[in-house]
Amino acid sequence: MEEGVRSEKTIVRTIISLYAIALLIGGLRGPLFANAEDAYTLEPFYKEIRLKDVGQSESFMVSIVNHTEQDTTFRVVLADFGTLDESGGTVLLGGTDEFSKRYGLASWMRSDRDLFTVPAGEREDVPITVENRESLPPGGRYGAVRFEVVSDGVDSGESRVSIRSSFAALVFAVKEGGEVREMTYSSMETVSSDAYGLPEKVSVRFRNDGNTHLVPRGTVSVIDPIGRVVREGTINPESGRILPESFRIFPTRLRPVGRAILPGPYTVRVSYRYDGKDDFTAVERTLSPWKIITFWGIGIGLSLAVLLRVIAARFGRKSRK
Repeated sequence: MEEGVRSEKTIVRTIISLYAIALLIGGLRGPLFANAEDAYTLEPFYKEIRLKDVGQSESFMVSIVNHTEQDTTFRVVLADFGTLDESGGTVLLGGTDEFSKRYGLASWMRSDRDLFTVPAGEREDVPITVENRESLPPGGRYGAVRFEVVSDGVDSGESRVSIRSSFAALVFAVKEGGEVREMTYSSMETVSSDAYGLPEKVSVRFRNDGNTHLVPRGTVSVIDPIGRVVREGTINPESGRILPESFRIFPTRLRPVGRAILPGPYTVRVSYRYDGKDDFTAVERTLSPWKIITFWGIGIGLSLAVLLRVIAARFGRKSRK
């Protein structure tokens, strides 16, 4: 019987997965393919480098492919960036933000060219250098190489674009010596619960108290009253970063790994670490799934009612005799 139920669940999950993939492909096909001939490709989207010896520079290439039918001229702008919100988004900064002042990288980056033209259908490599000068503080530094479209080669009385187009490659640079890596757990909130009243999706919030970005790892587990794990989820499978002195929220979905049928207090355990740290830190909180407790309460109540009726019936028969 259980094998038949599992088989049905597997078939349903497979159908749902295929349907979701079909929707995803259908939703993306328009933007990706319809605009391919009128777009630019930037590689890499982000670059991470490590700076070791003071006085030595590190260089890398950023490549732009012009998919349009016109020659395009770009301007190179070096900028700093920081966190946009706790979801992990980034925003380019103008140099006046506090994060930019403490962790900006633009002052130590340079490009060999300010303007360059990419012919239609061609590729251009732009060298970028990060200078490891003595003035560069240790720890993580964060910048961006932004490319602004100056001219698309169209000679007409009307502008083809109403706003100036630009896109950027993000740069993570870590100067070795003096890095401080420290991450603390802040909180956890339940986003949604399953039919048993147990967390189905949670949001775990961490703070980076160091001076370089960190990648959190860990699990969220739901443990029943006798110590069995009945729900479990992985924190940050996408390897998202937390920038220095910043908070970030990581949505975590919990999957069933056991049957949650026992009444009583359940434990939600968050076990976490960051890349580069081997041991885990665990925090726990207790919850009482009212649906399970209510189910047992109703069951016990009905059982007592049936028992009392049986006892009453027996005593009634004896009294009649």
